[in-house]
Amino acid sequence: MSILDPTSDYAIMDDLVRLTITSDDGALTVYDVYGRKTAISDRDIMAAGQVAIGVDDATFTLYPETLEGLIPQPRYVVTDSSGKAWTILNVTVTSYGGLPVSYRAISRKQV
Repeated sequence: MSILDPTSDYAIMDDLVRLTITSDDGALTVYDVYGRKTAISDRDIMAAGQVAIGVDDATFTLYPETLEGLIPQPRYVVTDSSGKAWTILNVTVTSYGGLPVSYRAISRKQV
């Protein structure tokens, strides 16, 4: 009998982007984080609660296996491979068996 283990599902996705995440105080930076960047969805708007969503906002789905122990938090900065920086506004976690499988970070593009 096989056991479903979704923790490495990110490895089979073909739309991953390479990211860098920096803590809000700049003390911690993790390079080569793999995730997915998508447009804001209705689900994200509901999850954001009191956070106002704008046209330059995006959602990054981040996978714990590439975060080197970092847990994404609001005010952390995500930088994509083209050098664009995004400030995390809200983070929700998806867990399986009590362990995080992914983090959805609603983020605003910095100008």
